[in-house]
Amino acid sequence: MLDFDILEPGPITASLVVSANGEAVSSLGNSKTLGNQSDLQLLKWFRARSEIVLTSGLTAELEGYRYPTKTKLAILSKSPRTYASLGQDLDRVLFLSDSPGFTEAVAQLSAEGYKKIHTEFGPTGFKSLVESSTVDGYVSSTSPEGISKFLEDRELLADQLRALSADLFVAKAVGRGKA
Repeated sequence: MLDFDILEPGPITASLVVSANGEAVSSLGNSKTLGNQSDLQLLKWFRARSEIVLTSGLTAELEGYRYPTKTKLAILSKSPRTYASLGQDLDRVLFLSDSPGFTEAVAQLSAEGYKKIHTEFGPTGFKSLVESSTVDGYVSSTSPEGISKFLEDRELLADQLRALSADLFVAKAVGRGKA
């Protein structure tokens, strides 16, 4: 088992997996083939340490989200969507349709009493949250070059880049001027 505690994340986190080329989406239109078993362990670790997982409606739909095992699920979406992978029991999902944006959705969950929040958005949401300085954002990849390319393309910096194993690299991302 990998020691993810060395990342030392705060209570509100974001994670995103990218390819060796720095892409956050595969040819399938989602991130499912970008990671590996070690990356899946990282995602499960982030989820297990949170009280609620927050994602977008588009991400939940494209990724075929299922209910997290030990946490609650919140979905930020202004558009009606189908969530076939979640089944018919959508009452278990906290829908945030009135929040104007990513940081506001996190603030809304915090105001509702959630202290440990993990977010899983695409590149736009990830960048927005990282630049807010209230969210510790982590980019993972099988390649350190993939992480560097992703961050450079979005004008973000790597505060830390760690090799957690031979096949998983993780960087804490920060906005420019915040490292």
